[in-house]
Amino acid sequence: CLAGLRQAADQIGRPDRLGPLEIAFWHQNPATMDASAAGHYAELGVGRLIISPPLLEDPQQVAAFLEQHAGLAH
Repeated sequence: CLAGLRQAADQIGRPDRLGPLEIAFWHQNPATMDASAAGHYAELGVGRLIISPPLLEDPQQVAAFLEQHAGLAH
């Protein structure tokens, strides 16, 4: 899919004012996301990785989720 998106952007063109094409991916299983997996997405050309948390209602659970995944940002 990433190659197809790049090919379409090259064929259609993109106004300079929009900047380069940024590919975002929404990862819906945070239990399977670690630094290695995040690095793999980056190598594929994903510029923005969105990690969807499970339903968290307890503020301590939210804090733990954020701490667990904070190191993935780069």
